[in-house]
Amino acid sequence: RSFSQSHLIKVKGILREVIPDLGSLKPERFHHGFLTEFQAKQLRRGLNPQTVNHKIQCMKAIIKHSFQCKRIPHNPVVGFSMLKSSAQDIDFWDRDEAETFLSFADQKYPLGSSSRWIYVVYLVALNTGMRAGEIWGLRFTGTRAVGDVLRVDKQFDRSVREIGPTKGKAARNVPCNQHLRDEITALLKSCYRHAAAKSLFHHDETGDPICHEVFRRRFFERDLKESGVRRLRFHDLRHTAAT
Repeated sequence: RSFSQSHLIKVKGILREVIPDLGSLKPERFHHGFLTEFQAKQLRRGLNPQTVNHKIQCMKAIIKHSFQCKRIPHNPVVGFSMLKSSAQDIDFWDRDEAETFLSFADQKYPLGSSSRWIYVVYLVALNTGMRAGEIWGLRFTGTRAVGDVLRVDKQFDRSVREIGPTKGKAARNVPCNQHLRDEITALLKSCYRHAAAKSLFHHDETGDPICHEVFRRRFFERDLKESGVRRLRFHDLRHTAAT
């Protein structure tokens, strides 16, 4: 099986933590009672349920694989229940709030300026519902012939700083209205485009895709404050597009 680099990095981090204490235990020790006690200890350390579930899932996957390969006679973790984690509240702007923010960004990053791409990022997020990594991984090949849709088949994984498959693996099309088409076309024609650019939104000097954390700190957080609109996360622009 193949896994994303970010997933492998996360799993390796979990293994580095648990192997010193649990690595010498026999597989049959990982029964339901043992895992329940492990969950309780992790929660007492102040970890959130989702983090604890990641560790349990890692252990379950290893034990299950051993059973499937007939290295152990039975799977002691079958049916073990994960902790319930409360989903983060979904937040979004109403239409007036979204238009107010776009109007502010349109004036702050005017057409023809070298910073116009920042406005286009907001426009893409609010009109297509793309994830942040998909926006930073949007390639020229998917935008050269801009039509009624944009093809989304890659995302920028900031943990390994590489462009790879999207979260859902399969490519999909997202809507592209006339205003967004015009803005992307103008961006492609501008001097902003770097000769060695790997994506539509990139660093002027290197052509590398923009790092989302840097963008959020340098631009999005500041623009939220200056525009006066209600604060939300960048990911909530995706929720706004959906609503």
